[in-house]
Amino acid sequence: MIQLDLAPAALDDVFSNGQNNPRLPNRSAVFAQAPAKKKSPAELVTDAYSLMLNRAATTAEQQYWNGRLAGKEISTMALIDLYDGLARLPEYRKRFTGLAPAAQIKLMGKTLLRTDTVKDSWIAYLQKHTLSDTIESMLESCDHVMSVYSFAGLINQQEANDVHTAENLVRSNPTQALSIYKSLQTRGSKIPEYYFYMARIYEVVNPKQAIEMYQTGLARYPDYAQAELKLAIIIRNTGAHVMAFNRARHGIHSSDVRIGADTLISNMKKRLDTAKHPEFLSRAELLLRAQVHQFGDQWDEALTELNRALAIGEGDGFVYTTRAAVYESAGKYEQAVADANRAEKLMGESATNTWSRALSLVELGRYETALPDLNKLLKVTPHLCLYVARAKCYGALGRRKEQIADLTVQISLEPRAAKPLIARARAYMSMGKYKEALADANKAVLLAPRLRDGYKLRAEIYDKTNKKALAAADRKTIEQISKLLERKFDF
Repeated sequence: MIQLDLAPAALDDVFSNGQNNPRLPNRSAVFAQAPAKKKSPAELVTDAYSLMLNRAATTAEQQYWNGRLAGKEISTMALIDLYDGLARLPEYRKRFTGLAPAAQIKLMGKTLLRTDTVKDSWIAYLQKHTLSDTIESMLESCDHVMSVYSFAGLINQQEANDVHTAENLVRSNPTQALSIYKSLQTRGSKIPEYYFYMARIYEVVNPKQAIEMYQTGLARYPDYAQAELKLAIIIRNTGAHVMAFNRARHGIHSSDVRIGADTLISNMKKRLDTAKHPEFLSRAELLLRAQVHQFGDQWDEALTELNRALAIGEGDGFVYTTRAAVYESAGKYEQAVADANRAEKLMGESATNTWSRALSLVELGRYETALPDLNKLLKVTPHLCLYVARAKCYGALGRRKEQIADLTVQISLEPRAAKPLIARARAYMSMGKYKEALADANKAVLLAPRLRDGYKLRAEIYDKTNKKALAAADRKTIEQISKLLERKFDF
């Protein structure tokens, strides 16, 4: 997945050694006992309001959710929206008023995880993050998802335990984790997560298989906008930009429809502000929405999504990572550096953060500060734009030998490009190496005969070597090219 705007994400595991990966869900060993009988929509609505809001649903609320949940099979998307949506309402937060952190975690355990036993790590998490952030992190965990499915009767206790086992194996033994999920899938499971959990693992080991798994899951569960958005991003990474754009557009539309946003409104902020159910948008989904806007160069739309995600909570820092990349692409370099630094404090060293910060520092003219980041990145990826950036730093700092070395790499990667040759020629000329400079200038002129910079440079070299007639000839050529470029043609 070597695309300029997406390549850093592929390097994060190299930087973090597999630690603090924000794309993997949290998990614990505690799952609810699943009843033998599946719950009806009315029973699920009654349970959700009692559990989350400590009250009964109104007639209007009951009718709305009965409509979304009803059908031959319970809609799993609607089921997750029911519990997650209530947890994101201010009414749910009021239940925490006056409670100490430990008591808040206990309440979250009973309501979000259906357990009285909550890991100490959640208490520690709440001490470092906001209540809203902690609630969202619990909602994003597979523990919560499995507890909802268990209560609804869509999975049994053995399935829940198997999911727990698989999730604990994702990093250490992904092959075994895949084997467990494949076994669950062949049992005829009624939930979509097995497809999407497997696809997530395949993203690292076999992107083509990940695409196929997402497509299979979406064929069965077409209303999962989050999976649609993720699929668009993976397809984009393979270079199929048109297909990715179509998937992204469909994913955004599906997400908008679900939350009741008017897709005819072009302004993303206004569209989300007027949505009927913005509480259905998770931090993870907002992040994915932002990423598909990012690869469409829709910076304002991406920032709107990311700012809403941060309003929920900063989490492990991946939202800051994405916003730093958007700021860098949009030319907002100070903001990019600030967000990359914030993300690094939360999630440790990451290639994506380093990438955004390094390129932003170069654009800001902070060459000495940028060099350590660029050196670190170039140890793991020989990406052209990194050599371009480092050569610029070396040139500005007067380190000609290092500059020439990086320009030479650029020329080898782009043998038909004239500008790296011109830059190297100037570096040679500043060192008094006119023979080498002239050779590069001649090549640049041959490669780009209408590029005035090549002739201008060569004329300067001729002046330095007392070849006045040749210098005059190149300046005459520059005048001819300038006149040609200024002419207006009527076709």
